[in-house]
Amino acid sequence: MPDIVYTFPIISLGNRISVTDGEGNALYHVKQKLFKLRESIQVESATGGPSFQIDADRMIDFSASYTITTDSGQTLGSVRRRGMRSLWKAHYEIYAGDVLLATLSETNPMAKVADGLLGGVPVLGMLTGYLFHPAYAAVRPDGDEMMRVTKQPALLEGRFVGTERDDMNPAERTMLHMGVLTMLLMERARG
Repeated sequence: MPDIVYTFPIISLGNRISVTDGEGNALYHVKQKLFKLRESIQVESATGGPSFQIDADRMIDFSASYTITTDSGQTLGSVRRRGMRSLWKAHYEIYAGDVLLATLSETNPMAKVADGLLGGVPVLGMLTGYLFHPAYAAVRPDGDEMMRVTKQPALLEGRFVGTERDDMNPAERTMLHMGVLTMLLMERARG
């Protein structure tokens, strides 16, 4: 199973994520636009492939849907956050077109709660990256796990490592990566 590494600096102007494969080769450069009423995320391919735009359908993201389009304007699918389900435990649905590809949810919500609460405490907040490791699983509708993303220990950056199946087709892999990026940015904003 290949690894995908998502890293973002803790201190930066705006949200930025670098996505690399397990060998350190850059896959995507991601930046979230600041001061927008609706979430807007730009994903630039580092491999010469298409770039993507992820846009929210509403200002308040309680049960928002994030549409994923290519730089040529083709809509690939969407990521939907389930409002009431996501209050305690993050729950997102990834759609390829109108077909449910996977659900992406937390495997241990207490780790995220502890990380979020203690992360705001001076000095102690610097150490939470070493103590708590929230994890998320992307599961197909038939129950097959496609990917598991886990927060890794890091001091000056946020670092998540995703272990994905190697039998996915390129379209599934792209939608899964866009779904995980959306989820990481939205959950990071919540703490």
